[in-house]
Amino acid sequence: MKRISAILILVFACIEVFSQANYDVFVGTWVYQKNDTVFNASPCAKGSL
Repeated sequence: MKRISAILILVFACIEVFSQANYDVFVGTWVYQKNDTVFNASPCAKGSL
C-alpha cells in the first residue's frame, strides 16, 4: 500500500509540474488554403486566454 501511495504522489507531482509549463513557443500564425480562399489565424494577445 505504501508503494502505491508513493507512486501516486510521484505521478501527481509530475502532472502538477508539467501542467504549468510555458507553451507560448507553440503559439504562432498558420495559414489554411482551400480552393481560392485563404484563412489566416494570428496568435492571441498574451494573457488573453
